[in-house]
Amino acid sequence: MRTLAWVCAIAIFIAVLTPGAYARVIGGDLENGVAVYYFSSFTNLENVLDHSGNGLTGSPFSGAQLDTVSGRNCLSLGSNAARFQAQNDNKPLSVLRKFSIVAWVKVPQQLHDFLIEIYAYNGTIDNASNAEGTVTLGVGSDDSLYGEYAYYDSEVFHDAESIGRNINNNRWQHVGFVVNSTSMKLYLNGVRVVNHSVSGLESFRGTGTLVVIGENARGNVDDVGFFKNDLTDAQVRFIYNSSLSTIISIASVDPSGKVATTWGALKQR
Repeated sequence: MRTLAWVCAIAIFIAVLTPGAYARVIGGDLENGVAVYYFSSFTNLENVLDHSGNGLTGSPFSGAQLDTVSGRNCLSLGSNAARFQAQNDNKPLSVLRKFSIVAWVKVPQQLHDFLIEIYAYNGTIDNASNAEGTVTLGVGSDDSLYGEYAYYDSEVFHDAESIGRNINNNRWQHVGFVVNSTSMKLYLNGVRVVNHSVSGLESFRGTGTLVVIGENARGNVDDVGFFKNDLTDAQVRFIYNSSLSTIISIASVDPSGKVATTWGALKQR
């Protein structure tokens, strides 16, 4: 009985904590942030800050702009040509058979896929022609949610897809893609909807990093995060409920200025 009382007391204590206090209590290691963008809060259209501390500053192009859509401040891509791009020829990116992308999106039905992509490349790049590899989270024109891990040297493309999720319904929804050496997972509104087994993933590395959102389709996006680790179900759910800005605002920062948010208990799978 005494043990049960303690369990109940701890559960009540955790339940009443604020999201920030909860994140401090659970402790751990959400590290390896590559790039994080709060499109709801940027004020300089030419220099959108990378809140991971990794310095991958971005800019909107071809009519992309800050807007308020259905009550949410966000980046609005009102045409197929509009895009957000963050590029640094001297920012190396190593993808070691695991990666995660999360974002809030509001995507209408249209003829093209809405893509959130990160490239590792070598040399100076004007496009993706000399990329070593990419990780992509997409909303398909066929009402699918999908993720892709591509290594171009071997021309190997691994992907996972979920059809009929009513994702391109022009409403705000949270999406996520997590890949590691054994599985590819897709998330919708904090819930894992796909767990696809995978094998044969290869690591890839580039001397430069490129982030591209949009360019092929219309849509709205906010609170986008790219991470070099494989988030757990609990971590994705926590991000969905609390937002990246809440998590990173309470994060510790290592001497290089990169995010080292604490997560311990959430590492349990």
